[in-house]
Order: sequence, then structure tokens, then C-alpha cells
Amino acid sequence: MLGALSFLAFEYLASGSPLAFLQAQSGWHRADSVAAVFKTFVFGNPWQSTRSPYLLRYAVFWLLLIGTFLLARRQPVLGLYSGLSLGVMLLQGEVANVFRFGTVVFPLFFFLGDRCARRPVWLQGIVLVALFALNLATARGYAVGRWAY
Repeated sequence: MLGALSFLAFEYLASGSPLAFLQAQSGWHRADSVAAVFKTFVFGNPWQSTRSPYLLRYAVFWLLLIGTFLLARRQPVLGLYSGLSLGVMLLQGEVANVFRFGTVVFPLFFFLGDRCARRPVWLQGIVLVALFALNLATARGYAVGRWAY
């Protein structure tokens, strides 16, 4: 309780409102119907964009979804966890947060590591560089203030 009250006091001192975190979310998009969730997959929501950074996010989302399916075949509980974690993103009506919210699907990285360990070293290097580049891009987006957290 003390932590929650301290957070509200901090919000008040920093912004003048103890509920600033709720006011900040008022501009966020969210899927308001089941149809909006399905429109996410075909860029049917008005706030979605087909520019290249967004297309990369959709590609990563689909790779995570395929990995979730493969993981669920070997470890059903971890597959369910990863599937639910990916499903939460769809409630926004877009997958623009896949690099942030996708980090909770860490069991997929265990699966990826097991699969990559049996592949040639050059492919392991490509996977390592790709993961590093995505991590660097995500950290940069946070550092330059493109994201709220």
C-alpha cells in the first residue's frame, strides 16, 4: 500500500495529477471489437501503418507466432504461455509493441537456442547478429523517448 501511495504522490509531484498514468493512456489505440482484433492481421484498423518499420514488427510477430506453435508441440504449457503473451498484443489492434511485449515470450528463445545449436556456425552468427540488432534498436527507441517506458 505504501508503494502505491508513493507512486501516486510521485505522479502528483511530477505532473500535477496523481492519475497522470491514466491520462497518458487516453491517446493509445485499442481494439474495441472482435472485428478490430482480426483487422489487425490485414492492416484494417485506421491507426495501423504499412511503413517498413511496422512491417518488420509484423514479421517478428509472425515468427514469434510460428515459434509458439512449434514450442507448443514440445512443451504445451510454455506454448500456451507464449500464445497468451502474444494474444495480449492483439487487444491494441496492432503489433507495434512486439519488441517490448514480445520479451515475455522468452521460452521461445530456449527453443531457438536448441534449434540453432544444431545448425552451422554461420547461421548461428546470423541469428546472434539479428537478435543483437533488434535489441539495440529497441533500446535506442526507449533511450530517445519514442516509447513511454
